[in-house]
Amino acid sequence: MSSDCPDVWNYLPPASYPIGDWEPQRFIWTLVMFAHFPARLFFPLFYKCIYGAIISESCQSTCFRALSYILSRGLIIEALGLVIVTVFDVRSDFTLHAVGYGIWLLAFMINAIASAILQHICGIRALSAKANRTFFIRVAIFLVGGGLCIFTAYAYAVYRLQCSDTAYLCFSISEYILVMFNAVFHLIPYWECNDVEIELVTHRSKPITRWDLNIIPEKFPLRAISYT
Repeated sequence: MSSDCPDVWNYLPPASYPIGDWEPQRFIWTLVMFAHFPARLFFPLFYKCIYGAIISESCQSTCFRALSYILSRGLIIEALGLVIVTVFDVRSDFTLHAVGYGIWLLAFMINAIASAILQHICGIRALSAKANRTFFIRVAIFLVGGGLCIFTAYAYAVYRLQCSDTAYLCFSISEYILVMFNAVFHLIPYWECNDVEIELVTHRSKPITRWDLNIIPEKFPLRAISYT
């Protein structure tokens, strides 16, 4: 039953409900959230290593640098949005919960399209069938996910105005699909770079060579990268 519309019954509650004060759902969500939060903070470095390894004129363009900056910051903002959603649940502060959800969703969509464009600009997309497939997966996530974002806003508005159980159900289903899309988006690097080894060094005199990228042929010019 919905708290806003007592006459509306929904056997598929929105994804936000397990984050509330219900146990053990909240405990499980919090445990999973903070277990994978550090890994999310690693993604900006990962993408910088992958896309920054290619030596090409396109990678020196202003567009590439701007998108790389947006992606690295967007990934962090997306993770922080999840933290806001977790800390401020639907019971404690619904407004902040909704703001956190919006931040997470907007950052997710920006990250999806930014990573796809970077993949195209740096030339990785054209180097293997796997890289080309992951490019289209990212684009599909952005297009379908963007449509679902608009649809969820519409469905929720209809639910609040008309107390429609159908609209509430559609909103819930769309939320679960978006969560699934987000999981797929962050699993893509594990699939396309399953044999990649990234080493962190403390001296720039010992660069990291990128010949282990299985999505890039060895003859393709790569940049030696080091991070302190």
